[in-house]
Amino acid sequence: MPTSQSRTRTLLALCLGWGLGAPASAETTEFEYREAWGYAVVVPVQIHDVGRFEFVLDTGTDVTVVRDDLARRLGLVPTSRVELVTVAGQRLVAQARLSGLQLGTVRLGPMDVLIHEMAAARAAEPRLAGILGRNALAEVSLTIDHARRRVVLGGPPVGSSVAHEDVDGRPVIDARLGCAGETFRLALDSGAARLLLFGGARPLPVVTRAEVRAQTHSGTAMLRAGRLDTLCVGPARLRDVPVAVDDRRVAGPRREDGLLPTRLFARVHLDPRRRQVRLEPW
Repeated sequence: MPTSQSRTRTLLALCLGWGLGAPASAETTEFEYREAWGYAVVVPVQIHDVGRFEFVLDTGTDVTVVRDDLARRLGLVPTSRVELVTVAGQRLVAQARLSGLQLGTVRLGPMDVLIHEMAAARAAEPRLAGILGRNALAEVSLTIDHARRRVVLGGPPVGSSVAHEDVDGRPVIDARLGCAGETFRLALDSGAARLLLFGGARPLPVVTRAEVRAQTHSGTAMLRAGRLDTLCVGPARLRDVPVAVDDRRVAGPRREDGLLPTRLFARVHLDPRRRQVRLEPW
């Protein structure tokens, strides 16, 4: 699993379909999260009467993942196999249907989940039992408060508003590298340590002088690494942003140009129903 300085992770699962998570009420609930690897948001998830488990809350992952041993404990039966695409490669994994789960006081589900052994996560963080993806949170307004290490479900938004596009369940917003020129479409990702850019035909205003190892559920990959002088997202102007560049080609066109870590902001509020993101800089 990635470290805070040397690895960037994204899980872009090509899913055959999923159910939208639906909150039982509009009440506000707030709780503390645990930080893993210096950036990842780890939250407690209650699944039926089986128990309470730690999941990474990952806005850059379009589908929820359940560790294979927990899936067996829950009695999940695979219904199909889908292609899992990560920075490190592609592989087929089993998909099953989960009737629901609870985050704070909010009930989510039913939803499709991927079953994965999560070997890298188990080695570094043995308590992690899964990844809470956007299909579980598709109708939930939430704030990730990195400054206080809190997650708030519902409640008023904070910061300045930026419109976002929904791309395969992920919130994608426009940003300008170097705060000038053309825009780049970045998926807001609470599971990434540094800004990740997908290399392609367009030149990137980034000077890379080193390599970092990206480790995901499907293996590892070496990426070019460097710093970006400035990054503008809406009214926010970020300086000296750590960045990694993935130059590998993928089949078919990408629908985003990279991943924008939520950790670059003190607070991030996501409102999927209004398709708005509100950002508060450090």
